[in-house]
Amino acid sequence: LGGAGAAAAVAARFRGALDAVRGAEGVAYPWGWPACDRRTWNGEQAVRRATRSRGGGADAGDDSAWEGLAPLVCEAAVPDRASMGALARSSCGELPVDIEDRAPVFPDDAPPATRPFSFGTRVRLWEALDYALGLPPAQHSVLRDMDGERLWRLRWRPWRSEATRARLPVALRAPAWPQATALRDLGRSTEAALEASPPGAVLRMHQPASGRGDFVVWQLEGTQQLVLLPPSSSHILPSASDGASLLGAHLSRYNPWDETEAEVHTCVLCAGEALLVPAGWWVSARTLQPSLSLTACLDPGHSVSPKVAQLGEEYRQAALELMPKLVGDDIAKTILQPGTGGPSPSEPRYNAICHMVVYRGLQAEVTRSTWSDGPQALFLGADASMGKVEQVVRSMVVGERALAGFREPRAGGAALVVDVELLAVRLPCGRGAGVGVAGASGGGLAPECERYFGAWWTWFEEPRAWRPLPGLPQAQRGPLHVLCDRCGSSGGVLRCSGCLSAFYCCKQCQREAWPRHRSFCVG
Repeated sequence: LGGAGAAAAVAARFRGALDAVRGAEGVAYPWGWPACDRRTWNGEQAVRRATRSRGGGADAGDDSAWEGLAPLVCEAAVPDRASMGALARSSCGELPVDIEDRAPVFPDDAPPATRPFSFGTRVRLWEALDYALGLPPAQHSVLRDMDGERLWRLRWRPWRSEATRARLPVALRAPAWPQATALRDLGRSTEAALEASPPGAVLRMHQPASGRGDFVVWQLEGTQQLVLLPPSSSHILPSASDGASLLGAHLSRYNPWDETEAEVHTCVLCAGEALLVPAGWWVSARTLQPSLSLTACLDPGHSVSPKVAQLGEEYRQAALELMPKLVGDDIAKTILQPGTGGPSPSEPRYNAICHMVVYRGLQAEVTRSTWSDGPQALFLGADASMGKVEQVVRSMVVGERALAGFREPRAGGAALVVDVELLAVRLPCGRGAGVGVAGASGGGLAPECERYFGAWWTWFEEPRAWRPLPGLPQAQRGPLHVLCDRCGSSGGVLRCSGCLSAFYCCKQCQREAWPRHRSFCVG
């Protein structure tokens, strides 16, 4: 074999070896993420859980009674083959997908100084899922250079494409969803997303679906802990935000994982459970064990497609007048508002935080706008797809707003006019004092995760050079050296008094586990 055939053969042997090792019992292979422990707060409240009576009838907590006013956890059976392993080995495994180092992306995050240079990058689906599971990746130039301080998350919307949907091994059949919601139509939602993440990865505080509709998080594999705040908390969140004016109204830098006194609603989602989130509630999540979940907005009438603000409409006439003047490769630029800050950096690579409206064609049809959902970060020097937009932004000073027109590079390309307002710039981490602040990723990695990354990097080398993950110190294993039967946290200090075989890390986990545990508890 030669060329691509040889590479495919090597990849097949590599994946076959992994499958063999994973299927072997009693084999201590050197990889795998250390699980994260469940967090507790002094002022926490447990999210209500739907329950059913022993005889199968509904009681007062039946999931069909969800009124959409407060979060609710209910049971939702996992479809066949809805797992990371099945997805990775399916025909979708070779599809390119996007992974992000922080989610949701905040436009004023400082760009990383190491590869990849933007907040996200593309890898094959099976590579992203193996990364979330803690399995050694095959040779991959991007994954090899990923910064160990950045825990990446996969967010993939396969239902947008008919061709991709046909290749999925998962048929989204309607499980026993609450009748009060539209979840029976979830399989036809093109915006539904599959999300995968390793232990320790944090989903930052935000309002799902920009706060415009009810939302569901359906746990398919692994566990994650979620923190929720009611809409009435919105007035206190900006005060804890760094650079709040550069964030959309549905984003906040408030980090409950760094506090112990926070008054939050919280729950742990295990496989086969779903969390229903009413519109306007704030959500943050932290992965405890390698997690695969499905998220979707429940109200198809609340689309998150951007709308042009009145401020952008004022300049549409100017865009119409500029369209006929666009000839050849020249860029036509009109300054609408002079800048008040300094000139753009001369650095080859930095982020520009902008508001932008894109007008296309002689009728100046609006095809894109950031004015309803918040500004956007442009990765100058790291995103070749920007084309002439990068030239325009590099010519601006902070605070400037301008109309710039040009034709798309391909033959007969359409005329484009972009309305750009440059709000701020961010240099790569460590490349300039006072310019940008690195976005928080959940308080940094635990020491055991840092040790994992040290070993993970060696797995790109020959097998004889692989370094095993050091075992956790005894103090970190908990006094009983057992894991919580509910969330997998270390240190199961509470024991079921009935069967004496189940352990839990806290009383809340014990209460949440009881509906399932009581069916086989011998006490």
